[in-house]
Amino acid sequence: MECSEFEMYLGQIFEVISQEPVMTLELVELHRVQASQIPGTRTSPFALLFRGTSSAERALPRQVHKMRRPDGEIFAIYLEPVMSPGKPGQLYEAVFN
Repeated sequence: MECSEFEMYLGQIFEVISQEPVMTLELVELHRVQASQIPGTRTSPFALLFRGTSSAERALPRQVHKMRRPDGEIFAIYLEPVMSPGKPGQLYEAVFN
């Protein structure tokens, strides 16, 4: 997966389909991260930031989740809950390095 594959979906809703009931997350940010000097890593690493509900009982665990993009494509992605200052809702980050 590349950063360009997600740019058009900024501000749109993704579905976490590995959860019952299905949970929705909004793609709120994508940004480049500093490349590592370790051989075999990406030359253009990036991160995605999603915002979900603020309900603690609906928080996603740190693991690989099956998601559906707005265009219907299904993919697996590792999501990590992160601190969520400011706006309500839990933030989740996916880093591609």
